[in-house]
Parts: sequence; C-alpha cells; structure tokens
Amino acid sequence: MIMKVKFSILILLLAGFNSQSFAGYSTSSKPEIPSPPSKHNFNFKSLPVKWDEGLPLGNGMLGALIWQKDKSLRISMDRADLWDTRTPKEFDRPEFKFSWVVDRVKKNEYEFVQKLFDEPYNREAYPTKLPAAAIEFDIPGIRDVKSVDLFLKEALCEIVWKSGIKFTSFVHATMPYGWFKLEGVSNKVIPRLSPPSYDSSLSGKGDSGSGPAGNELARLGYPAPQIQEGNNQINYHQICADGFSYDVRISWTYSNKTLLGTWTVTTNKPYSLAIQTDGPPSKIIENEFKKDLKSHKDWWNKYWSKSSIQIPDPILETQYYRELYKFGSASRKGAPPISLQAIWTADNGKLPPWKGDFHNDLNTQMSYWPGYSSNHLEESSVFTDWLWNCKPEAEMFTKKYFETDGLNFPGVATLEGKPMGG
Repeated sequence: MIMKVKFSILILLLAGFNSQSFAGYSTSSKPEIPSPPSKHNFNFKSLPVKWDEGLPLGNGMLGALIWQKDKSLRISMDRADLWDTRTPKEFDRPEFKFSWVVDRVKKNEYEFVQKLFDEPYNREAYPTKLPAAAIEFDIPGIRDVKSVDLFLKEALCEIVWKSGIKFTSFVHATMPYGWFKLEGVSNKVIPRLSPPSYDSSLSGKGDSGSGPAGNELARLGYPAPQIQEGNNQINYHQICADGFSYDVRISWTYSNKTLLGTWTVTTNKPYSLAIQTDGPPSKIIENEFKKDLKSHKDWWNKYWSKSSIQIPDPILETQYYRELYKFGSASRKGAPPISLQAIWTADNGKLPPWKGDFHNDLNTQMSYWPGYSSNHLEESSVFTDWLWNCKPEAEMFTKKYFETDGLNFPGVATLEGKPMGG
C-alpha cells in the first residue's frame, strides 16, 4: 500500500450517501500515484432514472444532479443556503425547557412532551432545506445511450448517445455557476425550466410525515413563481417566507448544432460566510467555456494533489476516491457545511428527507473525517466555521432550554443553528 501522506484508519461517510471505506497507511518512498486513477470513475451504459441516483456535481455552494426523468435529460439544481427557517410557535412557549421535560417524565406524562415538541415537526413543513429548480432537455432517442461517465479527476459529467449527441456539464470549482453543452443537436433542443411544486393552492394536502419519504412542497404555502422567458434566457424568481427569495437564471446560445449554456442560483439572503464572486460570463461562447473548464480542472488538480492512496482491495480503493470526490464537491470555504443531503436536495416534488437538516451527531461529524486524514484541511474547516458562526445562537438556546450558561448545539438544527424539534 503506497500513500503520499499518512492515513490513520478512517471511515468515509458522507451524509445522504450510505457508503464506507477503510484504509491503513504506509511510509513507502515509491513515486506518488496519479490521483485518482481513471478506473475509479463512474461509468454506466444507461442514465439514472431517480434523483438520488443522479450523477453529482458541485462546488460546496451550488450542486447539480444529472439524471433522466421520463423522456428528458434533467439537471437538478441546488444551492446550499436555500432554507425556510421559520420555526414552530411551540418553541417560544415557556414550557420549552429541559426542567419541564424532566418534570413530565417523573409524572409519567411524556406524551405531553411529544405533543408539544415532536408533533410540530410533522405538522409544519418548515423549517426545511429547499430545492432550487431543474433544467430539462428533450433528447431524441434519450434511452439509446452509448456511455454515461462522471470523471472524478476533472469533476466532469459526459454522456454520449448512439446517435452521436454528446452532453458535457460541470459546476465550476470556484465560481457560482454551472455549464452545460450539447453537441450534435438541432435548434429544437432548448433548455426548459422545471420549477419546484410550490403551488400554495395545494397547501395542506398530501402526506404530513417528514421522514425518509418527505412530504409535499406545496405545504410551505409559497406564491406562484415569476418566470420570464426570451432571448435565449429564462429567469425564475421564487418568493418564499419571511422576506426570503431566490432566483434561477439559465442562459444559452446555439450554433453549428451545439447548444451551450450556463445556469446559476442566487438568493437575497446569502449564507453569512459566503464569498462573493462574479456570476456567469456575459457572453456564452466556446472560448469562455474552455477558459472556465481549464480553471475548473486546475482547482481539482490541486485538490487531488494533496494526497493519494493504494489499497489492495480494488473495491475499497474505488469507494475511497468516490467518497473523496463527493467531499470535495460538497464542502468548500465560504459555504455551509454538509447537511443530510448536502447540495443534492431531493428533486421529487417533496421536502427533502428529514427536511435536509443538520443532524449534529455522526451525520455532520463523520462527514468531515475524510478531510483530516486526506490533507484537505481547508475543506474540513467548513464545519468548524459554521459552528463558530452559530455559537451565539447555540448559547441562547442553552440559556433558554437548559436555563444555564454554556454552549449546547441542538441535535437537529437549521442553517442558522436553531432547533428544529423532532
């Protein structure tokens, strides 16, 4: 076993992806290993047909899942700080104290605790992580796929059909937008926006559970979105709650049987630690695509150069590199830490499983174990940055709930570190 840096035994577990890897270490002085070897890429002969099996792309703040929905190729777009942070009114009641819970337990009246602090989690759709929207393309002969690849080293998705049509996509490593490119298509193949199901007329209908199956987005009660289309551009504006809103912009050009475009998601209340950068280029041209692809690859080359590994078991080695790819895609300086589904929120018309919260147990903590051992300290600091940022909120929670000074983070928390109940 050869490694560029020492590795202690580790468990790789990224929230929302049930997979584990184990590795030992060696101090061999043999030449470093290319990282990651191409044999660890994702390669399929058909497109995934479920959102949670989509090919993941991301840069910590923005995420995308590439998959097939019905007869369309779909890019599920996401942004890490899209949150409805309203909290149930019960959390403001005077009974919201640990001493009151203890008293109810002593009196064998725990059902009152559940009614007050557990039931609102299912009754209210909020607080919750929110999906952004999706882009769809009607690809002729979409099922006649030749190859579907996700190249780990370049963080690049490529799909080739037997007809010769080729799709390429990436979320830029350091800029707040993604690119898509379709070659060999007619001018009839254009992007189509698929907004989330925020139809307030359906509010209150559907399953009220907030477990793995989620529940209807319509229960959030948002107004209909504002959508403007024209001049090779789609602008989507969604008003949410408490003054929060977000926007999606899709822009494209068509020339020589090639559709080339960008997408981005912005919000009027970005994450407080977010790093401000320029948006998509004003000109959607091949030179801009190539320039961005180069700088994107440069970042990922630097990321992979931090460490490398060889494991006798090829399955474990493949799993290791795939998990480290997801870690690099989901955790970046200036973005929120990894939540239950990170930057790949459910795209099925429902709230994300368990509302996409921050489970402050192994779900958040173990998500960052890979970073320390693999020499990715900057990406690992994202979690502690968030904890420090939420420290005042956690201190207020401790004072209110435990009636003492100190620091306790809620086990189930929002982006702002507030308790969610449940």
